[in-house]
Amino acid sequence: MSMRRTLIFISLLAVTVLWADWRAEADADTGAANRVNGWATATGSAGTSDIGTSGLTRGASPGPAASPAPTLPACAQAGPPVRLPPEFPKSFPLPPGTVITAGRHAGPTIVLEGFIPMELKEATRFFVQKLPDAGFRLGRGEAEQSEAESRFGGNGVAGFFKVRSIEGCPGALQFTIRVQNVESLRSPEPK
Repeated sequence: MSMRRTLIFISLLAVTVLWADWRAEADADTGAANRVNGWATATGSAGTSDIGTSGLTRGASPGPAASPAPTLPACAQAGPPVRLPPEFPKSFPLPPGTVITAGRHAGPTIVLEGFIPMELKEATRFFVQKLPDAGFRLGRGEAEQSEAESRFGGNGVAGFFKVRSIEGCPGALQFTIRVQNVESLRSPEPK
C-alpha cells in the first residue's frame, strides 16, 4: 500500500470510526518480561510493562509455539528501557517489542518516548487497527514518507502519537505518545 493510500486510509478511518460510548478503563493486564538480545521485551498482554516494553496480545497468553517479540536492530541505539509511568493508560496498545526509553510528566500530560521494531507502514497499521479495538477513537491523522501521526481519545484520556523512521536504520522507529486525562482538559465553570 502506498504512503498516499495509507494516508487516505487513516483519514477515512478517522472520519468513519464513531464510538458512541467510551469503554470503562480496562483492567490492568500484566506482561511477562523476557530478555532477548540484551533488551527487555514483553510477551504478555497489552499496555502494561514491567521494564518499559510491551507485547500486545490483549489478554491472551502466548502458548508454547508463540514467537518471541521482535527486537530492535543495534542501529536504533535505543539506550536502557524505563518503566511506564503508573498513570499511563493500561489499555493503550503498544506494538510487540516496544522499548520505552523515557516517561515523564509535562504538566498534566504524560509523555512517552521510545522505539518500535517495525517498519512505518506496519506500525501505522498496528495503531489504526489496535487503538479502536482498545476503546480509543482516532482523530485527525497524517502520514508522510518517514512519519505518521494521529490524535486519539478514549478511556478517559485524549492524546497524540507520532512514529517516525530512523534514517539508516531499517526495521526501527522512534515514537512519542502524549496522553492527558480528559478531566484536566475541562476548564472550571465560572462562579
